[in-house]
Amino acid sequence: MIKAIIFDFDYTLSNRGYAIYDGFAYIVNKYFNDYDEMEKEAVIQRMVYLDEEGTISRRHIIDYLVNNYHLDNDSLSNDFATLSEIMAPKTVLDEYAIEVLEYLRHNTDYKLAILTNGDIKTQRMKLEVSGVLPYVDEAIVAIESGYKKPAREAFEYAAKKLNLKCEECLYVGDVMFNDILGAYKAHMQYLLLNNHRKRIYNPKIPTINHLNELIDYINHDQD
Repeated sequence: MIKAIIFDFDYTLSNRGYAIYDGFAYIVNKYFNDYDEMEKEAVIQRMVYLDEEGTISRRHIIDYLVNNYHLDNDSLSNDFATLSEIMAPKTVLDEYAIEVLEYLRHNTDYKLAILTNGDIKTQRMKLEVSGVLPYVDEAIVAIESGYKKPAREAFEYAAKKLNLKCEECLYVGDVMFNDILGAYKAHMQYLLLNNHRKRIYNPKIPTINHLNELIDYINHDQD
């Protein structure tokens, strides 16, 4: 029986796309002054593609810019080191996030939590700016457990913070490797949000296409 719903944050409760676009536009506008708007947009979109939704290090984006545009490595590395703090205040929630959280808080008995990867300072800032904290019982940056998703220990840590077993938790996330595989390894129930990418997945994996479909999913599960 599900007693808690644990959410990923980036690209699940939030639409990270807005912040990452603004962050990369800051870089491009600084280093590509002689480019016109269409050329700048092409570089921004290439960076967004290489970012892989924030699931890997940005070092390869720096290497790409240095190797292809002959930019200064040290200067660019310094700017990328502060990029997360520049982007954090620009955090924008998914269009359905508050609707879903309010429904769950006021119409169900589920405990609610967030388990997110990333560095503690930046993720805490994003959570605060977003306004989601009043809706959840726990907001956990995975590294606080000593592990990162998809390590099962991170999911076990989240369940323990809720005083529940992993089997009593449903994890909702958008990344197959970090979110769904991690929850699976921890023996949590899981639900894949195929929201901003529209990828093809094994049909056996429980999937929703928009966050507000979670409400029908849990109500059907209770029937």
